[in-house]
Amino acid sequence: MAINENGSLTPTDFFMPWEKQDLDGMDKDLGTSGFILMEPNVFSTSKVQRIGCVAGKTGKLYFLNLDDLGGYQMGPNRKDAVLQTTQLDNAVFASAGTYPFEGGYVYVTPVGFETIAFKFGQDGNGSPAFIEAGRTKEAAAGRQGVGHSTITSLNGEPGSGILWIVDVEGVNLRAYGTVPVDGVLPTYALLNNAGQSKFSRPSFGNEKVYVTTSTGYVTAFGSPVNMPLNCSSPYDAGTVNIGNSSEVEISCKALTLLTVDSVGLDSIAHFTAYGYPTLPYTMDIDDIIKLKSKFQPTAVGPLSTNINLRTTNKGTEKFATNTPVVIRGKAVSQKPVLKIQPNVISFGEIIKGSDAPTLPFAIENGGLSALQVSSYKWSFNSSSGPWITPNSSTSVGPYSFSNLPTLDETVASESEHLVTVTFNPSSNGYWTLYLIVATSGGTATVGIFGTSGSAPKAKLEWQLSNGTWIEWSNTTTFAFDGGALRGTKNNRKIRLSNIGGTTLTTTISKPPVSGPLAATNPLGSIAEGSQIAAGGYEEATLVCSPPKGQVNMDPEVLTAVWTLNNNDPSFGKHEVYFECSAITRQVGVLDANDQAYFRYLGCYRDSDPIRRMDVLAYSSTQNTNGMCFDVCDERPENFAFAATEYEGECWCGKRAAPNKVAESQCDYLCKGDFNEYVCRTNSLPKRN
Repeated sequence: MAINENGSLTPTDFFMPWEKQDLDGMDKDLGTSGFILMEPNVFSTSKVQRIGCVAGKTGKLYFLNLDDLGGYQMGPNRKDAVLQTTQLDNAVFASAGTYPFEGGYVYVTPVGFETIAFKFGQDGNGSPAFIEAGRTKEAAAGRQGVGHSTITSLNGEPGSGILWIVDVEGVNLRAYGTVPVDGVLPTYALLNNAGQSKFSRPSFGNEKVYVTTSTGYVTAFGSPVNMPLNCSSPYDAGTVNIGNSSEVEISCKALTLLTVDSVGLDSIAHFTAYGYPTLPYTMDIDDIIKLKSKFQPTAVGPLSTNINLRTTNKGTEKFATNTPVVIRGKAVSQKPVLKIQPNVISFGEIIKGSDAPTLPFAIENGGLSALQVSSYKWSFNSSSGPWITPNSSTSVGPYSFSNLPTLDETVASESEHLVTVTFNPSSNGYWTLYLIVATSGGTATVGIFGTSGSAPKAKLEWQLSNGTWIEWSNTTTFAFDGGALRGTKNNRKIRLSNIGGTTLTTTISKPPVSGPLAATNPLGSIAEGSQIAAGGYEEATLVCSPPKGQVNMDPEVLTAVWTLNNNDPSFGKHEVYFECSAITRQVGVLDANDQAYFRYLGCYRDSDPIRRMDVLAYSSTQNTNGMCFDVCDERPENFAFAATEYEGECWCGKRAAPNKVAESQCDYLCKGDFNEYVCRTNSLPKRN
């Protein structure tokens, strides 16, 4: 949008998915996540200077050129003109986050799945590319509510980045390292915050992290930051060739009386610690302890770990019991070093005949010499064979490859070669392919997986009291057969089944959340973003719990609505109606329809100041409304009205009391039946 001189706005550019009309019909909104502007000093190439990304309910993650968003159907074959589209495992409701250091990463969390880290790079033509580099071990809640990705660092120092995720289920606050290690984002902390708010992001200040709750609280997390040792961290071990090593001396001054109990490392893969005094080692204030660390890398790239000095404090002030010392270095190799990222390409499920999805992977050379591709091997079974000989290296089974290096082609030092894989099966099934890449810098395997099937098909049903199920249609109202007696509750189940061939995803679910007819677990049953595998189903329970009432009241129909939609193209957005009849016990003489002749009129005042009823029939600890009706009906005076008062009294009369009062005045319980009310003053039924 452009801001004009008069303050009005003028659209200057836009993007709309090519299948917008289809998405509207299935409530597959774009923009359920926020739009992210990436740092242009990192996320840019010679061709594209500014990049943004956005996701939505389709699970598609779009990377856009901010100087040419792409419009509508402006790409080849009237598809999207965007930098990259990546199909995720499920819908996305939270904004992505970026880490503009150590090469640049983007983090996205689909509903019900792990947070994914995409590494920024570019292909040989200078076009941006975002490649999956790793995932968290923990998955997000199976319903919408996971928070926006938030990243912090210590002034951008390598190895100091932290990815923060808040969630509404499971572990509510999770902290991870920002750079994946062997395809996994390292877990730093897992913390609970009861009642965590949906779609929130943590805030930071005073060396604490703050999160909110749906009950109106702010929760602060932190740890003691008074370190007992001053170690002048971090330490840099420099740049070292693989096969060589470097040594760093570390010096720590005591800030309190303490004993050093142990020295350890977070990881011993590339660093060691040694040369410290015999432990335990007691120190006075200003005493010095020295140790050494050797950097002997086995893998290329920026590497770091923490050396942890664990202590017992002897002073009166409060200090932490662990002092972490960051040690880092960069490893290089004079020889080529092969790495494939990611080494698992998962297309998940697609509907056969739909647009063929594509995913990239990178053949990376981490060494300082050119890497040469020598051979490829292919197998449909495993990474150890048996091997097949495809007619072409560009098309193997349902997978086709674009920009796969030819044999003897080289990848320059400390660079990458991007390959695009397209999944386009001709029939339904589960498809596997293993590609083994042999080079002058080693051999690596890429596993490629995908499933194809028919479209999902939703079947919605309602359970009757006898256990049978009836199927929903546009003209169906799901009713509680038999209703529910006032003061009790009656449960019924709704069942959503997937009788199609691929996963059914609920895109809209707005259940009745309160009142006498509502879902028992409105946030967790058939929730937005929840998925049902082919052949599976999910159930939800509705409860009809009309409030207590008087006997012989007329039935009252309670109603509720549940709005539902999913990715079944034939289902559509629907309001599913429910009804339940709130009934009361009919006591006394009944008519042919099993309705009592005495009908409840309401709550009336007696003795105002004169007694309005004619006769006190009895006062009994066995009193019930039905007993009172029978007594008044059998008396020879032919009374038209019966009334119960003060738990045990029964009155009969020929005329109604004139002063009606609030129903809350009739809240005493009958002595003979605690499921019935009597009046503090007069509960008046009339005989028809």
